[in-house]
Amino acid sequence: MIKYLFFDLDGTLLNMPSQDAFVNEYFKGLSSVLSTNGYDAKKAIDALSKGLYFMIKNDGKVSNEEVFWNVFLKNYDCNKDVINLLSSYYENDFDAVKVTTSSYDGLNDCLQNAKEKGYKLILSTNPIFPRVATLKRVSWAGLDYSLFDYITTYENSSYCKPNIKYYESIFEKFNIDPKEVIMFGNDTAEDMVISLSGAKTYLVDDCIIDKPHCYQINYRSVMKDAIKFINSLENIND
Repeated sequence: MIKYLFFDLDGTLLNMPSQDAFVNEYFKGLSSVLSTNGYDAKKAIDALSKGLYFMIKNDGKVSNEEVFWNVFLKNYDCNKDVINLLSSYYENDFDAVKVTTSSYDGLNDCLQNAKEKGYKLILSTNPIFPRVATLKRVSWAGLDYSLFDYITTYENSSYCKPNIKYYESIFEKFNIDPKEVIMFGNDTAEDMVISLSGAKTYLVDDCIIDKPHCYQINYRSVMKDAIKFINSLENIND
């Protein structure tokens, strides 16, 4: 019996027609804030990109947050005030990136309905952003973050997609049987890799990232029909 609904965020719950447009707007805004505060924006963005790369390669020994800042500060010689500056950017200026995204009608009600039927909702977004930036993107999707029983962020995670250990660490944390899971995602590699654990998968086509893969896809549709699918799930309350 399915008891857990796992969801990717960017390109799945959050409509993101162009990942490049998102990244460009993100880096443009961040560069502006860095420059205004006296930092070399190009060097800082290069260091940030290296930090992202090594988070993706994280082997689980420390959190993604620790990996990121170790790499960033090693590659960009600056004081740790930049940590507070980036936090301030996400709190106050990151919302400018929202223009590259949109929300899906009926999605919040759909997830609320699933919660009321007894399903546990896990936001299994790639944990390369801090919690503040993740909750911002949840709000752009028109969703109430409190609907989710767990949200992965760089503070609470030590692996990243497409490493299967990212998903296994969530299973272990909550004693989840993968056979009780459906994962909804738009990336044929990063999201569908969960099928190796025995979980079922649902590929959402609206913003598909179609990479070479050999993973099982059990269901596939645009988000409009995925919402209908979720709404049709049985009530599993005792």
